[in-house]
Amino acid sequence: MAIPRDPKAESAKSKYTMENYSFPTHRLKRVLNDSNRTPLVLVSCGSFSPITYLHLRMFEMARDYCQFNTQYEVVGGYLSPVGDAYKKAGLASAHHRINMCQLAIQDASTWIMVDAWEPLQSEYQPTARVLDRFDHELNEVHGGIQVGGQKKRIHVALLAGADLIQTMSSPGVWSPQDLDHILGNYGAFIIERAGTDIDDALASLQQWKDNIHVIPQLIQNDISSTKVRLFLKREMSVQYLIPHPVVRYIEENGLYGDDGASSSHEKEGKGELLPRHNRSSQHDYDRASPSPKPTRTRHKSERTRRHRPSESQAGSSASNPLSANSLAQLDALNAKLGWAKGDRVKEVHREEEVLQERERRPRVHREEERRKYEERRKERHRRTEEVRHGEQHRDRRHRERDYDKSDHNHHRKKRRVFSGPFLEEGHEAYNEKYNEYQYRDDRKGPPSGSEDYDEEATRRKRRRIWIIAAIVTVVVLIIAIAIGVVVSKKKASDPPNADSGVPQPSNSNLKGISPNSIPASAKGTYYDPFTWYDTIDFNVTYTNETVGGLPIMGLNSTWNDNTRANNNVPPLNDKWQYGKMPIRGMNLGGWLSIEPFITPSLFNSFPTSQNIVDEWTLSSTLGPSKAASTLEQHYSAFIGEQDIAAIQAAGFDHVRISFSYWAVTTYDGDPYVKQTSWRYLLRAIEYCRKYGLRVNLDVHGLPGSQNGWNHSGRQGLIGWLNGTDGDLNGQRSLDIHNQLSTFFAQPRYQNLITLYGLCNEPRMVDLDTNRVLNWTTTAVQNIRKNNITAVIVFGDGFMGLDNWQGKLQGADPLNNLLLDVHQYVIFNTQQIALNHSDKLAFACQGWTQQTQQSMNTATGFGPTLCGEWSQADTDCTLYLNNVGTGSRWTGTLNLNNASLDVLSPACPTASGGPPCECADANADASAYSAAYKQWLLDFAEAQMLSFEKGWGWFYWTWATEAATQWSWKLGAQAGILPANLGNRSFDCGGNVPDFGAMGLPENY
Repeated sequence: MAIPRDPKAESAKSKYTMENYSFPTHRLKRVLNDSNRTPLVLVSCGSFSPITYLHLRMFEMARDYCQFNTQYEVVGGYLSPVGDAYKKAGLASAHHRINMCQLAIQDASTWIMVDAWEPLQSEYQPTARVLDRFDHELNEVHGGIQVGGQKKRIHVALLAGADLIQTMSSPGVWSPQDLDHILGNYGAFIIERAGTDIDDALASLQQWKDNIHVIPQLIQNDISSTKVRLFLKREMSVQYLIPHPVVRYIEENGLYGDDGASSSHEKEGKGELLPRHNRSSQHDYDRASPSPKPTRTRHKSERTRRHRPSESQAGSSASNPLSANSLAQLDALNAKLGWAKGDRVKEVHREEEVLQERERRPRVHREEERRKYEERRKERHRRTEEVRHGEQHRDRRHRERDYDKSDHNHHRKKRRVFSGPFLEEGHEAYNEKYNEYQYRDDRKGPPSGSEDYDEEATRRKRRRIWIIAAIVTVVVLIIAIAIGVVVSKKKASDPPNADSGVPQPSNSNLKGISPNSIPASAKGTYYDPFTWYDTIDFNVTYTNETVGGLPIMGLNSTWNDNTRANNNVPPLNDKWQYGKMPIRGMNLGGWLSIEPFITPSLFNSFPTSQNIVDEWTLSSTLGPSKAASTLEQHYSAFIGEQDIAAIQAAGFDHVRISFSYWAVTTYDGDPYVKQTSWRYLLRAIEYCRKYGLRVNLDVHGLPGSQNGWNHSGRQGLIGWLNGTDGDLNGQRSLDIHNQLSTFFAQPRYQNLITLYGLCNEPRMVDLDTNRVLNWTTTAVQNIRKNNITAVIVFGDGFMGLDNWQGKLQGADPLNNLLLDVHQYVIFNTQQIALNHSDKLAFACQGWTQQTQQSMNTATGFGPTLCGEWSQADTDCTLYLNNVGTGSRWTGTLNLNNASLDVLSPACPTASGGPPCECADANADASAYSAAYKQWLLDFAEAQMLSFEKGWGWFYWTWATEAATQWSWKLGAQAGILPANLGNRSFDCGGNVPDFGAMGLPENY
């Protein structure tokens, strides 16, 4: 079989530069063998100074593991050597390490490649950034892999040794952001290694456990680059430890002859034990940090103290003393290296003392020790044979650890590694001088007897630990039981405490209420205010009264409708002249119906592999209790009275409140938190009354999901009026509207709730149009029977405004229906590709024309409202297109649906010009240029003008955690939205400015 070669690597002494660099794909598999598997590329980041056979074996072990234990199919592998800026002892210069890696895989592998981008960078590149770049090259540039005539995204994962996981579990070594980015988005395949406690390391990485694959070494291989350099330093053979072409290359270029010849950093004097690390002016760099800043300064005394084995740990010289002949050879080596003989005086004295001590022991004792050693040796042999004959991995791993503890106790000292290429460092606990002694002792025969004392001490220590642990466990259980009794007595009367770090509301209105006023049958239920997280502005006097089966608990019995939003609109108790007076409204999105891009913090703590993408999966994962507390704290904190007051102050006159069916009820199998959001919906409506703001009720999620999008509650299939339970969910939706319309037909709401929404964004392009129209007609008639007089709002279903001409005419006895359309320029590739000037022109002309045609019953439905719009000009915002998916802007939108996927960049410069990118689009608003701020403001005001040609508009949305271009609150603070709607200056009648000439980039 011909092995694909990298043309630039044909010369063994190639000099790589960024000028002649291109991303290698010559060995990448072009077609996936099994379309049901996920394509995987393994990336190993390390020094490779030099590359060893273990570096190559780890790829083969990982591929075998993936084939038999996962749904991945490996389509390629990459070696990514660290750059010269890493500045590590023994690090040969980048071009040498690139060439050695190329030689190692040139004729040995058909699927492993070397990427020279990282080592050619002048600055240190964190692992997270390197993996991001591989993902970009493979999926955005290369376009993924062919699967059945379509392209499928390639998953990228880190491949490394067990030392990596050990450092990841050490506090302060990796930045939390990079750790989450690497393990959450990419994951890691980890090769087990003797001397590293994987279980201990994984204990603190449990949140990413599904993304960490631990691969056992069925045949132990303990080669490391450090040992190879040590051998070369001693002029010892390294044949068959590293590939022969690499051996030849090292010899030809004189590498590693003394302290790492031809290394990328300045060489030190030969007499230094650790040429670079002992220098007080040098630093180690954290592989996880975003830039090569020193993690901390290492002084010589500290470095020696960290790496020199203590007398109790120096088993390699104390337990097995070197013979006189060996010591003579060692002294000869030391003399050759320029090391003083005095460096060994202490060790020699210690060895002599040990010899004298052993000679004093009785001969019988020594014979007993030898007998025990032979028994242990035979037992280890038996265990090894069991492993070879297929003993299960879990038992095998424990046995191997027992073997390691008895035979290699000097490896057990743990160290803290601060840098990236962990695998090749192995588990050496000492510096290179002591590695020589360790190597020599590993070659010796059975010990004279001290090993038994070490093991007996270890057993005694373990026994003490178990006894102490048992005592502590009993004490903890006693304390826990006592606390549980106390807590159970207090639970009925104490309000719940927040567990999110956010201070709990004061709930001072509970102070005048006795817990005994709550009937026993109501304690712990919705009607018990002592179980509410937030009671501010609620009437906490107990009542079990309901209207339409929905509780009124929390409402006051009196209200005032004399308030008005501003002096330009009538008070609530006067009629609004809809169709003549434009609605200028605000959405409260992502609050009572969770939307990931609005509140990403609810989703960020979960690794991508858990697929937490919507309120359904979030609630399912958290469980009933945790979901209830988490979401109620969100309801309490995200929107409050101060937000409603700010909306009024900004000049708005209507508020559209989104909520979902679980505010009313839930069904068998639903994980949603039942009815808690109902209480907050009622409070928000009363806040709107206080500030004179009329309310548009928006049912954002119906049973079964009306669109399959995350903001309906459940992402995936549409189960509303569609599929096996489509009719059932349609009837459930009618039942919910029967309850809602009965409740909101009360006199207290007749002036306040003036718009009543049926269903947010039904995806009619994927539904039976006649079934949706029939359901809508039935819903409207039922709602009118319950005496709702408000305007009833229905969605356009993405059918196009002109397709609604003549539909639903006569469906409403009051003839008071309103068509709701949502207008954005970023959710289709035609509009997102417009440049800034063209987008602004489209807002002025295109949407004005559409609105006017829809308002005319001869060409459209009639009354038309824009219920959602924003000023965003890209779809780059995190989670906007779903959790874990990319964007149309950069061509990374992979929804596993050929009709919806956008795998080629769609920004205005996609066909020629700077590459499309999202970094600047997602930048903090303080970094926006003056031209960009002006465009965003003009674009927003142009849309307002167009939509006011109809019944008006509602902006999406008031608040987000970080997405400025989707938050009026943040946008107004940044100066890209009017501070007050009365201060608008843009006029569509004038010429549209040439923003390109003003220096505004079109690609970001």
